[in-house]
Amino acid sequence: MAISEFDRFNYLLQQYISGSATAAELNEFSDMLRQHGQDEDLILALENSLEHTVPATDHDELHIDHLLRQIAGPAKQPGEAPAAAARKVYFLRTGWFRYAAAILLVIAAGAFFYYYNDLQKDKALASNVHETGLTEDILPGGNKAMLTLADGSTIILDSIANGQLANQDGVKIIKRADGQLEYETLSNVTDANTAVAYNTMRTPRGGQYQLSLPDGTKVWLNAASAITYPTVFQGNERSIKVEGEAYLEVARDPSKPFRVSVNNALIEVLGTHFNINAYADEPVLSTTLLEGAVNIIAEGQTLKLAPGQQCQLTATGNMNLIKDANTDQAVAWKNGGFSFYHTKLETMMRQLARWYDIEIVYPKGIPDIEFGGDIQRSLPLPDMLASLTDMQVKFRIEEGRKLIVLP
Repeated sequence: MAISEFDRFNYLLQQYISGSATAAELNEFSDMLRQHGQDEDLILALENSLEHTVPATDHDELHIDHLLRQIAGPAKQPGEAPAAAARKVYFLRTGWFRYAAAILLVIAAGAFFYYYNDLQKDKALASNVHETGLTEDILPGGNKAMLTLADGSTIILDSIANGQLANQDGVKIIKRADGQLEYETLSNVTDANTAVAYNTMRTPRGGQYQLSLPDGTKVWLNAASAITYPTVFQGNERSIKVEGEAYLEVARDPSKPFRVSVNNALIEVLGTHFNINAYADEPVLSTTLLEGAVNIIAEGQTLKLAPGQQCQLTATGNMNLIKDANTDQAVAWKNGGFSFYHTKLETMMRQLARWYDIEIVYPKGIPDIEFGGDIQRSLPLPDMLASLTDMQVKFRIEEGRKLIVLP
């Protein structure tokens, strides 16, 4: 292949990945793959192009993911374990471009047209979803929360203006310009002369919010979650209660241990970064430690976590220690994304249901499929669904924000 052909090939590949190739360019790209399928230089060119492609948008990222998935083959071959199918995609997306290139060139014609036809179906799916008018309002979640004060009054945080929101016995509640909530205790207010008052922040489905507690502890609250805390931490401990999912960066204070009550468990820390996933519809309560140390206490048992470890507590009180936990996956939501690795379809759909505030229905049972990949939480639902269509499942959206999942 001549140098000019390499340049042309790279151009066509970028057009292909971005989804902007014309019909003539697609045919030309396919012909080049067929004619030079055993060309070592072309394999190197394809490897280099894929490895150095930087998606300009979330949509381009989805197209590259589709390309790599089609190189890997169908999500699950007959007789192949779901984990193996997910593993193929994971390795391709984390740098095994050399193998991707070789495989693509061996099956150039079939894989190319299989991908192209599938991509058109994906576009049609997204288009049809929009045309129904049912998903125009099904956008990703955002900063939404309700604050309940000690006197029972409530404040809708996403609609109220920035600035001071309330004053509870000398403790100011302030909404900052970046949308976070913080507490400011006046200098003349002490533990001794301040009555204990509790506030509760609650996020709806499709909501999230950030909060700085009176001691400086930072809290990220995921969708459909709640945190209850005092406006001033009195005595020799700091105690709060969490429902749903939260990520905490606890302000260090050895004189006042920090305790989190969640379901039937208690988490004790001095100063640390950790994530709690305690949704009622999840099979286990997961505590993942990123920094510091925590003790998990439940059913008369105590388990101490080191950074990088996770405790999974079952409803029956069994504690399981994951020594090498996927911490990036545990806190992906806090960083604006979804991270799936050997993730069951049902588990993934529960996350989507909370973030998009939708109902998931499986009229023919739950498909036994695992998924692997990272997706931005900023995508509207139609684009999110389009990125999942190579999982051998189909989606249909009905009135009432109901998502139908079919095998």
